[in-house]
Amino acid sequence: MRQVRDRENTGECESKEMELSSDAKMMLRHCSSKKKKKGVEDPFSTSVKKAKIGLEASVSSLQAESVISKEPRGVIFVIENAPLKKELIRKKWKILSSEDDTDFLVKQHRNLADYKPEFVYNAIRSILDSSFNKAGMVRAIYVKINNGVLFEVKPYVRLPRTCKRFCGIMVDFLQKARVCSGDGNEALLRVIEEPVTRHLPSNARIIGLSYGSEKLVNLKNYVSALNDDLNLVFVLGPMNCGDIKMDYVDEFISVSPYSMRVNVCLGTVCELLEKVWKKREKVDPVPVCL
Repeated sequence: MRQVRDRENTGECESKEMELSSDAKMMLRHCSSKKKKKGVEDPFSTSVKKAKIGLEASVSSLQAESVISKEPRGVIFVIENAPLKKELIRKKWKILSSEDDTDFLVKQHRNLADYKPEFVYNAIRSILDSSFNKAGMVRAIYVKINNGVLFEVKPYVRLPRTCKRFCGIMVDFLQKARVCSGDGNEALLRVIEEPVTRHLPSNARIIGLSYGSEKLVNLKNYVSALNDDLNLVFVLGPMNCGDIKMDYVDEFISVSPYSMRVNVCLGTVCELLEKVWKKREKVDPVPVCL
């Protein structure tokens, strides 16, 4: 009887062990399924996902390149021989002007025509205030002073409304070599290294504006005939659009048979270029005052 009971007890224990082992197997299967879900993914699926990500990145880069290629070209203006001459008068530094410093210049036997800072002021302002620039189509403005200083004017700068205030800023600028924005994060005016050609794009078409040129052109037709891949650079003097002699200029043209003030000439050029390129209106950049 004891042997029978022992056999029955051993049979019950074995059956319990079998039940426990089956439950453990079920738990192991459940955990392994969770690990498969939460663990490392299949290498084939990961490679497929990486291929999809690379394809999406290449498509987005191609779209970005197509958007960039559709962007219109811009124009660079270079003003040569700017009469911005700083001198110490009565223990005060100032930009000499033929209107305000006539007596001093006459005593020094200097040519009054070489001291016209208002021409430079009007030239820069005519570019900055044009709708052509407000449409974002002016890339840069470079000014070369008679004494050899070359500086850059950002296209979104807002100049003072009077030439006197402009001359005061230029005195400070020529001493510090830069004028920064109010927060000091960006230089609105800055002195750059010469020559100006090192700052021009490699595919630039450098055009000199001079009424003395024998090539009188219709600017609208002239620009339309140029290659679309070229970046246009217009070079002119700060006085009346007279003769300028620069070795780096590719071609000299005249847009009028008559002598024009530089601000009138630049206004005409900006207006015609805007019509040629038919640029749709952009959001005007916020101007930064000097």
